[in-house]
Amino acid sequence: MAEPLAKRLCSGSENKLRSLKKHYIDPCEIRRALFCDVKEPLVFHGYLMPLEVSGERNCSWKCLEWDAKAWGKLFGDKDLHFRIGTRINFDAVLSAPQWETTCLKGTMSFEKFLRWSDGFTNCHTACGQEVNSGGHWAYFDYFYMKDLEHQDEMKDFIDWGMFGFPGRGIQDSTMWIGTAGANTPCHIDTYGCNLVAQVHGKKRWILFPKSQSQYLSPTRIPYEESSIYSQVGFPHPCLITHPELCSTTPYVITLEPGDVLFVPNQWWHFVENLEFSISINTWLELPSDNEERVKEALVMYQVGSLCHGIESVDYVSSVLNPNMINVATMTSSDLLQLLASKVFQEDNSLDGQTDVSDDFKCSDNVKYPNISSKKMLFDKSTSSYASSSSDTSHHLFTLNWSNVTWCIDHGVEKVPKLSFEAYISSVLGSDIKSEYEKSVMHLKNEKNLKPPKEQNENREDGNVSLNHLKILIDSLSDDRVIDLIKKVIDEKLQKK
Repeated sequence: MAEPLAKRLCSGSENKLRSLKKHYIDPCEIRRALFCDVKEPLVFHGYLMPLEVSGERNCSWKCLEWDAKAWGKLFGDKDLHFRIGTRINFDAVLSAPQWETTCLKGTMSFEKFLRWSDGFTNCHTACGQEVNSGGHWAYFDYFYMKDLEHQDEMKDFIDWGMFGFPGRGIQDSTMWIGTAGANTPCHIDTYGCNLVAQVHGKKRWILFPKSQSQYLSPTRIPYEESSIYSQVGFPHPCLITHPELCSTTPYVITLEPGDVLFVPNQWWHFVENLEFSISINTWLELPSDNEERVKEALVMYQVGSLCHGIESVDYVSSVLNPNMINVATMTSSDLLQLLASKVFQEDNSLDGQTDVSDDFKCSDNVKYPNISSKKMLFDKSTSSYASSSSDTSHHLFTLNWSNVTWCIDHGVEKVPKLSFEAYISSVLGSDIKSEYEKSVMHLKNEKNLKPPKEQNENREDGNVSLNHLKILIDSLSDDRVIDLIKKVIDEKLQKK
């Protein structure tokens, strides 16, 4: 796929200083737009890169200047827990994702992880299997940065203020570190929206609007609170098992260091590292999250109640994500109390946080380009920034998404939308595409010629097979069921 025009024009010079042609946008305007106007994924290209101001090099995200080894000082000799998966061949056809339940688990220090990723050492997984980076990838994902022991190393190195969220920092950010091939299965986050900063390496995002859910085979198995998964095996999906994919229009973008991606509420996304990669994100709460929390409590009640009738540990491990195993240990009283607390909550605030409506209010606390405490003015005559100690208004620009030239000048790009055929060509390449299509045909012939294999899913725990359990969980947690229950609850509450 050809490199987008905005990407080419805003890639910066060899010293990776931000292009002077790219103007800062008023952070208040960005914040309002993200909450109110932007309905599709949006990329701010190179927005975190150092900026030349009055002859000085300044950077709000100083961690962009770190190499891979420098990140190790955040963790020291501490053992980190990695999810380890199998690398796929270029012509592989995946009938399902690499679920976390099927991935291996490994423990390494950050230093050993780097040596492992470079092929200098092997790693022994929790089950004793020896793996190397030639055949496997490793992902240290979903790590809350507030749990860092050496937070001082990141002081003032993360600044979401340029997007209108000056109060957000390490305490509100999550880190994702992995080798090439590391990925997150395609899913929807039911809460909030997402800002993702790419600080090292390249990472590809494949996104779909919620309106295309019917083509993506949604499921709540493996169950994870606030996540709805797709059963499609990206990045090389099987069209035999998921023929409806041809009707989708994937939105595809590759993030590079300094880029920031905005993911709107409830957009499907599959994420894959194209090389050693580090990303940092922050989730932004929305007013709709209150209602979604009630729905998620209903789902947890359904799943937890069904798990109470299962004695097999293998069954439970098959239907719950590893981080949700505690649901199987919750008592009926626990589940009821959690559900009631969400349904009958009197306070509509977001778990004690300031009402999201405050996010639409701007104040002097909103940070502009973080260059000491000086205000920045854009000099149109010289096309450069200059500092000012006066209290005059910022010459920063409001958003004009419909103007292509404006977007290019500001390094802003709507994530390109592709046909599914164009997606296959852009991700696999024309040469690999032909091999991929041969593999699909081979699978189709096998499916027609060979009888289905006996699967463990037909084993029974009492009178319930694993397959039956999965059907019940997926049915009782289906959006249509949960939405209907929520509607009835709301009607009952209004009458009292």
